[in-house]
Amino acid sequence: TGLLAFMTPLSPPMWALFASAMVVVSLFLTLSLFQVEPSQGGNYNAWNSLWNVFSSTVGQGAENQPMSFGGRIIIGTWWFFVLVVMASYTANLAAFLTVKPVNPIRSMEDLPRQNKLEYGFIRSYAIRRLFETADSFPLRDMWEKISANPDWLVDSNEEGLKRAAKGKYAFITFSGVRFRQIKELCEVEMVGQPFYKYHVGFPIPIGSPHKDRIAYEIETMRQVGVVEELSNRWLEVDRGRCKESDRKTDDGVLKMENLLGLFVILGAISALGMAVCVIE
Repeated sequence: TGLLAFMTPLSPPMWALFASAMVVVSLFLTLSLFQVEPSQGGNYNAWNSLWNVFSSTVGQGAENQPMSFGGRIIIGTWWFFVLVVMASYTANLAAFLTVKPVNPIRSMEDLPRQNKLEYGFIRSYAIRRLFETADSFPLRDMWEKISANPDWLVDSNEEGLKRAAKGKYAFITFSGVRFRQIKELCEVEMVGQPFYKYHVGFPIPIGSPHKDRIAYEIETMRQVGVVEELSNRWLEVDRGRCKESDRKTDDGVLKMENLLGLFVILGAISALGMAVCVIE
């Protein structure tokens, strides 16, 4: 939405490249027709050539057309180029205007209120008992749907992440699990706040002589920062290695790589047209 919403189907570099192509083709057209008399096809100076190219871009056409064979090659190639670009632009603009964005999931409460996303956790996860005994929203409502669809549960963190990366699935898991080795991490994000906190302890025999020593060492490691360092190394999510190109985007914007071949064809055949003009 906005004043420039009509420009969203093409990326900014695409608009710049398209405008540059108009100028270059206009220049080629001017150079290819310098020997034509006004009575043979009009005064094709630089301005009129640019106006001819622009007119054909917006589907209006020009009163005078090139008389030379080389000039016709150039303008004909431009017509084909414009036909493909405008068809792609129109299709993308229609999609932007008609497709409504999916409401994002920002918290646990959003999950049971929608029917487009499946959700679940590891089949043997500790929080399963929490869901089973819940008697209030949202956990109770979520468990009703999960229990009715057991295939929403997964067997491992890796399976859950891969399923979430494919889309249409929200994976509920421990927020500190280390997923660095899983490439799909670059294609998912964590939303909402932790809702189930618990502590981990070390069980030892009653009356063990090592109890005080173990407690002392753990507290010392915590105070000097060793626990935090280990947590950052093994538990924190590392997104630093994720490149922008690794993240999936479904915005549908036409980028340079999508139509680069078309620009190459335009340049090559226009150069051929100029060569024909030289021969003429």
